Amino acid sequence: YPDGYDVLEVETGKVVVREKVSAPVVDAVFVGTTVMGACNSDQVRRWNLSNQKFLESISAKKPFDVGPVALSADGSLGATDEGVWDTESGEMVAELENPFAPMDLAFSPDGRYLAVPFVDGAIWIRDLKTRGNFKRFGHQGAVRAVFWGPRGLYSAGDDCTAVLWDTTP
Repeated sequence: YPDGYDVLEVETGKVVVREKVSAPVVDAVFVGTTVMGACNSDQVRRWNLSNQKFLESISAKKPFDVGPVALSADGSLGATDEGVWDTESGEMVAELENPFAPMDLAFSPDGRYLAVPFVDGAIWIRDLKTRGNFKRFGHQGAVRAVFWGPRGLYSAGDDCTAVLWDTTP
């Protein structure tokens, strides 16, 4: 709706969470019973859908700078374009310094790596254990989406290609 967003139960259409926000929602992600949404103002908000409980709000360091969001498969880590944090404690565990605003974010199934694609065609794989970048891939144009599947990292870009990358360090 114009002043925010609704999270609906698929089978019944019942509104589970109604969130009022002052700016458009730019991304949302669901893992288990957790939903995390980013607004185009400077807020990322997280909810537990099983009990409709608000969990936390994280403010961006730079106003109007919240882009894509991601949750690890087990829900223990959350990511924005500024960093990765522990969802239980709310503590930042890794700050992300990016040359451009990321187009998307995706955790590896084990939560150790974060894929970060950019408008210049680059995909950085961040090792959250060592805090470094261990691999870079590229498209011939902006990379719009990344996803970790059973065979590795998949990406899709403005060059009209979808690619499966070998992500072994």
